[in-house]
Amino acid sequence: MLLVDTRPLVAYRNLTPRWADWKQVRAACVSSPPQCCNDRREPMPLAFRNVTADPSDPVTSWPTEAVQAALERGDLDHWQRLAAEISRHPWGTTARQVEEVLSHSRPYGVAELMESVIARARIRAEDDERRTIAAEIRQAIADSGLTRAEFAAHIGTSTSRLSTYATGKVTPSATFMLRIRRLLADLPHPPKPAT
Repeated sequence: MLLVDTRPLVAYRNLTPRWADWKQVRAACVSSPPQCCNDRREPMPLAFRNVTADPSDPVTSWPTEAVQAALERGDLDHWQRLAAEISRHPWGTTARQVEEVLSHSRPYGVAELMESVIARARIRAEDDERRTIAAEIRQAIADSGLTRAEFAAHIGTSTSRLSTYATGKVTPSATFMLRIRRLLADLPHPPKPAT
């Protein structure tokens, strides 16, 4: 009869994607390491097999197989590096590689955590983009010298709709942004470009 030791899994049951930051995860691992960690004091360093990348290389140079190895056999430092790159580029290559790996491999605790990292990074990026577009619209209205009602009429929308764009509640389409830029270019005294 084959007996399986499940004690390493018990120690990680408290690792959930709801944790606010990596310091909490690290503290939990240090305060109650799984039995397998107590058997050998030094963790085994991550090594990539069958790829030319090295774990010390920037994560942007890792192929998908290396990302999978880091998710499955890596440690907090590797996951933090992946999370940092995902935060910088939420729709970038690394984020796509992590999504691809998680579509067929579900490393215990890590899968949910990385999905949470991707989701939060994308929400933050979308909020930043929305604020940037709203600021550009407010600046265009100010630069035009027109009232909001006149500006809205020139670009074919209502004043209330223009207000939702200017506050960032609604993100306008690309064609709407082109209309704004064309209006500014067609004004008798085009505004000076921002420096």
